[in-house]
Amino acid sequence: MAKRFIDTELFNDEWFMELSKEGKLFYLYLITNCDHAGIIKLNKKLCSFQTKINNIETVIKELDNRLLSVKDGIYYLTKYIHFQYPNFPNSKVKQQESAINILEKYGLFSNGCLTVKQVLDNSYDNVIDIDSVNDSDKKEKVYRKFKHLLLTNKEFDLLNKQYTKEQIDSILDDIENYKDNKKYVSLNLTARKWLKKNEEQIPKSKIPSLNWNEQQKKC
Repeated sequence: MAKRFIDTELFNDEWFMELSKEGKLFYLYLITNCDHAGIIKLNKKLCSFQTKINNIETVIKELDNRLLSVKDGIYYLTKYIHFQYPNFPNSKVKQQESAINILEKYGLFSNGCLTVKQVLDNSYDNVIDIDSVNDSDKKEKVYRKFKHLLLTNKEFDLLNKQYTKEQIDSILDDIENYKDNKKYVSLNLTARKWLKKNEEQIPKSKIPSLNWNEQQKKC
């Protein structure tokens, strides 16, 4: 029986917490049923029977860029490989070589690194090659792009509801300059995590507090 690593903080992860009950179950189903490279040939009828999830297509869309469709009926868990093989592709786990062979078979690994591209609509039929579209299209669809990562305008707008543009741009600069950023598969999720971490590191003594009388004056 194959064994998999599962993060003990999974249920505390902001992305995971926002999933529906069926979305959470489906993600765990994928982790425990994919092969050792994070690839799964999904039998939707069987999955629905085993999990009691009525609409598999809905939960597939809910997982967004955590689940990449690479071929009809075949999916890739984008966060799987780096978690199961620390320091990938230089992991000491013996199954790594076999996993790389599988990824190469599906065009997901080449020249010593993953070649997974951010897919805006999560469909292998409509993969958008950002480098092939004209400048006006880029401005409409992409807020920030570097190397293998990109942040769409839609993702930026959602971030901007919680953080200022200055905060977002600053954290994107930090990620771009981070020497190990190749291990990330989603600029949006990485930015959220780093922004949240920055907030948590602000000393409470520097957070302005007002007594009741002061609050009234500010109203």
